[in-house]
Amino acid sequence: MAAARQWPELLGNAGYDLPRRRISVLASVGTGTHAATTYQLNDIIRTGNLGSLDDSIAVGLQAFRDDIVEGVQYDDSISNANEAERQIGRLARLYYVVAAPRIRPRRTEYALKATMGNAIISGRPDVVTVTGPFTCGVRDTKTGRRMRNHHAQLGAYSLLVKTDESAMGSGILPDALGVDFLKRGSASTAPEYKAKIYPVGECEKLAWATMKSICFTMERFTKSGNPDEWQMNPNSILCSEKWCPAYASTWCFIGREG
Repeated sequence: MAAARQWPELLGNAGYDLPRRRISVLASVGTGTHAATTYQLNDIIRTGNLGSLDDSIAVGLQAFRDDIVEGVQYDDSISNANEAERQIGRLARLYYVVAAPRIRPRRTEYALKATMGNAIISGRPDVVTVTGPFTCGVRDTKTGRRMRNHHAQLGAYSLLVKTDESAMGSGILPDALGVDFLKRGSASTAPEYKAKIYPVGECEKLAWATMKSICFTMERFTKSGNPDEWQMNPNSILCSEKWCPAYASTWCFIGREG
């Protein structure tokens, strides 16, 4: 799935047809919520204070509408655009009240990159925070119904911050990693906020191993063109037509059985 999302042109040039699928409304709600929360943090960076909640929600709703211009796939949890926009407003308000006041943002959505062998590793953390004169934190905002683990992603951000000195300034190192989780509510339940802290060293080790594995697999695939170089994970909840562009394609047999 990761390969199909990240490098569709490479796979297409190798002769594999990956059908274009409409994005899930859940992903678009995440896009809108991220736009709203980023606007809130940028207010703090500019002025030292939180600005208008209504303005941040308006930014989030516009980001959602832009994201679904070419179509979106609704589901049982969010069946129409009005409900999606209501969810974005509720999540943005929750972040504004509970999360944003606790964060000392240094930069938001800052593009980072580094070279690893023949590959370029890039990332864009949601927010890098101030934790001390020579330290910083990296936080990511997630939305959904269940909190999941993001050790490798946060570890990669941490390594990138260390590598790209222009991002934070020479000598400023990450000493805190975390996720701000916004759990979507329903018609009868309110959304919930939960913060999770991750261990820096362990996350960086996992990220390093994961990135090395991806680079090695990409190198082998580039030489062989064999899709079996990429390891599928049919046990993942993301292994479905809804989430994976490789599902039931000429590249992946999962979904084509029978």
